[in-house]
Amino acid sequence: MGNLMDYMDWRGDVTFAGSPFNEIDNIILAMTTFVDFSGIVSPAIDSEPVEFSVAMEKFNEVADERNYLGVLIPANILDIARKAVLCERYRSIRLTGFVNQVDEAEQMQFAALTFILPDGTIYVAFRGTDDTIVGWKEDIRLGFKTPVPAHTRAVAYLAEAAACTDGGIRVGGHSKGGNLALWAAVHCPGEVQARILNVYNNDGPGLFPEVLEQPSFLAIADRVISFIPQSSVVGAILEQGPISRIVKSNEDGIMQHDPLSWEVLGPRFVYLEERSKFGKHFEEAIGHWIYSMSEEEKAHFAEALFSVIDSTGARTLTELNRARIKNFSQMMKALRGLDHDSRSMMLRTIMKLFGGSREVKNKE
Repeated sequence: MGNLMDYMDWRGDVTFAGSPFNEIDNIILAMTTFVDFSGIVSPAIDSEPVEFSVAMEKFNEVADERNYLGVLIPANILDIARKAVLCERYRSIRLTGFVNQVDEAEQMQFAALTFILPDGTIYVAFRGTDDTIVGWKEDIRLGFKTPVPAHTRAVAYLAEAAACTDGGIRVGGHSKGGNLALWAAVHCPGEVQARILNVYNNDGPGLFPEVLEQPSFLAIADRVISFIPQSSVVGAILEQGPISRIVKSNEDGIMQHDPLSWEVLGPRFVYLEERSKFGKHFEEAIGHWIYSMSEEEKAHFAEALFSVIDSTGARTLTELNRARIKNFSQMMKALRGLDHDSRSMMLRTIMKLFGGSREVKNKE
């Protein structure tokens, strides 16, 4: 079975006029947000758009100088955009509004890009978590309490993109980017929401149950599509909408988060009837962990965890990984240095996750 790269071989010569936008196009554009278009595509959405081919040509000239992907994002992610731009299907797309912000004061990591399709519709794409410690801290907060700063920024960005066109709007992203797309679509102004064609959450965390019950979500629920691999970890966090499709991945465990592992047949992913045993276990365990904690416990846990991470002085996962032994020693020292209540809270909270997992397995 093929993947999204094979899809471009099979259908890359078919224009959008010949075959409408589909879920595979969605993930290809969503992953293109990992290309660093800084200085190439203006952050101002109302600026002159740049042709995809021109933007990629300029990026390839400076790509070797931009070592920003880090330890967890494979370099071959960039091959998706490099192949897409060679396809007739994507060549005429124009790009605008490339934003890449990391704000340590606000504890926000946010990146987005708007694609203008030949028919005048747009795809507003939000990037997932990058290599920064700030980004991973924000991810942890996202599982405890929303909105996080990137949520607020995503709502504003979507409104800005909508103001620059009067056509239809698609919104999507991978990982945290999918969650940002979902949040922005639910919380944007009604006149913007009415123009949204689809929202694509590609293995990103969902929303808290109370958000799914809000009229603003119910108004768009039939246009929200979540794609979750059979053993997904990230997409199992919080609650997805009513349209959730289980995608077959040829990898195992956390590696299923990589869209290059998702199997493709024609213009769609290969679907499975149900999640794997591991996927079901983790989904129940993470739910038990999150929903059994009080707001005070969540805040206390996050504060303690962040203080341990900050003790290393690392600003990226790459820096954290580069001196693993030294940083591990520093984190253990910081953990021992926490006051008794903080240390106990942190250990109890972690045990809830593993304890919840054991409880779920015992039900089998």
